[in-house]
Amino acid sequence: MTSVAARGEPAATQARSALDRIYAAIPVITVFVCLAGLYIWESWRHVSPWLFTDELELSQISRAIAATGHAARRGDPYGFHSLYAYLISPAWLFHGTAHAYSVAKYIGVFTMTAAVFPIYLLGRLVVSPRAALFAAAGGAAIPAFA
Repeated sequence: MTSVAARGEPAATQARSALDRIYAAIPVITVFVCLAGLYIWESWRHVSPWLFTDELELSQISRAIAATGHAARRGDPYGFHSLYAYLISPAWLFHGTAHAYSVAKYIGVFTMTAAVFPIYLLGRLVVSPRAALFAAAGGAAIPAFA
């Protein structure tokens, strides 16, 4: 009898499970939006690289990637060391250094904040949804404390 009832209701079960999945994703999406908002607010008035030498170096390498398609540092070929230089290279296609740097910052913000999704999914393999959400929020909030 169970198999007959299961055959008669697959569409309703699938629709319900799709809505349940969307509903279940709301907390982790909320964490993503809140942390992204916090990071955007933090980087909004940060108008130029100021602390880390790697930020200056990676912006120089990514500018070369945007201009030529090949990584270079001060005109010399540079080997592959980080995917981040390739990730932010399209930002340097915008006119104006300030605008391009802002786009690069926001690419970094959304990429860094997107860590909540794999952390949450990995956490769901071993802990409850609330604990996984707490781990995702904590994992993505670490850069704000640093």
